[in-house]
Amino acid sequence: MSEISSEKVKLLDILENSGRVIIPRYQRSYSWEIENVSELWEDILTVIFDKNREHFSGALIFCDSSSDDRNNEKCSFEIVDGQQRLVSLTILLRAMYDNLDPKTGLAADIYDHIEQGRYEEKRYFKLVLGESDKDFFKLFIQDKDRPHQNKRGKVKSHKRIVSAYNYFDSEIKKLVEEKNVIRTNSWESCLKN
Repeated sequence: MSEISSEKVKLLDILENSGRVIIPRYQRSYSWEIENVSELWEDILTVIFDKNREHFSGALIFCDSSSDDRNNEKCSFEIVDGQQRLVSLTILLRAMYDNLDPKTGLAADIYDHIEQGRYEEKRYFKLVLGESDKDFFKLFIQDKDRPHQNKRGKVKSHKRIVSAYNYFDSEIKKLVEEKNVIRTNSWESCLKN
């Protein structure tokens, strides 16, 4: 029988872990509506602007699958619970990256949480979605040099990914106008809490 353990970790610890996070085949496609994405955004704003405050964003449950070989991709963990939140956070990271000058260190650091291995021979995407969303997510969110596009998505989960991205992008633009957040590097507090 496998050993079960739990521990309190920060989001940044998960993002900086060198292994991949795989969403298993049995998990549903991306299903968060704007209400869910908006609630996550409000939670993040609370953490950013209320310094020294910890926020419980929900449980993430992983199972070690380091020995699995899926499509010749060695993975470290499968996510059993919390995949919608992790996908949404990755979408947020992309929107943050897109609102920065890509030549800055902060932009590079943010993108490293999407695609890891900046100083290694082979880079890899941190998060691997299930079959129905995997290719679309790579093209629309993860590919660094994606062409500028007005994607709509053909299936419901792809449309939700686009909607989540558009929501985060719009909210970031509003926040920059209101508070000049990006110039003060407040995004780092978002990742550290």
